[in-house]
Amino acid sequence: EAIKLLNQERRKPNFGNAGAVNNLLSRALQKKESRLKEKGLSAIQRAAAEMLPVDFLTEEQEKDLGRNWRDIFRSLVGCANITDKLENIESIMAFCEKHGKDPVESDMRLNFLFSGNPGTGKTTVARKMGKALAQMGAVASDELVQVTASEFITGFVGQASGQTRKIFESARGKVLFIDEAHRLNPKTGGPFMGEAVDEIVNILTEDDFKNKMVVIFA
Repeated sequence: EAIKLLNQERRKPNFGNAGAVNNLLSRALQKKESRLKEKGLSAIQRAAAEMLPVDFLTEEQEKDLGRNWRDIFRSLVGCANITDKLENIESIMAFCEKHGKDPVESDMRLNFLFSGNPGTGKTTVARKMGKALAQMGAVASDELVQVTASEFITGFVGQASGQTRKIFESARGKVLFIDEAHRLNPKTGGPFMGEAVDEIVNILTEDDFKNKMVVIFA
C-alpha cells in the first residue's frame, strides 16, 4: 500500500522522495496509534504492534477499499469501450508491479479524445474516468481541471505557448478536461492555436507530464 501511494505521489508536481516517504510514515504511525488506542492497548503494546496496510490509506482510500472501479460506470450505458481502455491500463500497471517496473515509464497513454454532440455526457464520463484511474492508482488525484480551447490564447503572438504550459502545470497529477477541443485546429483558429498545439505536443512527451496526468480532449 505504501509503494502504491508513493507511485501516486510521484505524479504530483514538486515531488520529493525523502519528504514523501517521511510524510507517509508519519501519517501511518499516527493512524496506527489512533487505531490501537481505540482498542485499549497500552503504550508498550501499541509500540510493539505491527503496522497494517490500512494505516497507510487516506480516509477516502479506505472508503474505496474493496470497491471495484467498474462500479463507477454501472449507472451509465454505452461505456464498454471506456471500461476496455481502463482494463488495459490496469493490466499494464499490474504487469509493471509484478516485474518491478515503473508505471510512469510504461505505455499507458493517459490521453483521450471524447467526441459527441453537446449533452451526451462527455464531462460526466470524464469525471468518472478520473475517479476510476485514481482508484486504481494510475493518477495522483481525481480532481478535474476543466478549460475550453479559448483559454489557451492570450491575444498576443508568442504567448499562447506560455499560457498552454501554465494550464497543464495547474493540472499535473490531476485530470485536464479540454472542452471544445476542435477549436484548437490551427486551420481555423489561426497562429495562436498553432502555438498552443505545438506546446501541447511538447508537454505530452516531457518526463514531467508524461503519464503523470490524464488529458481528455472533448
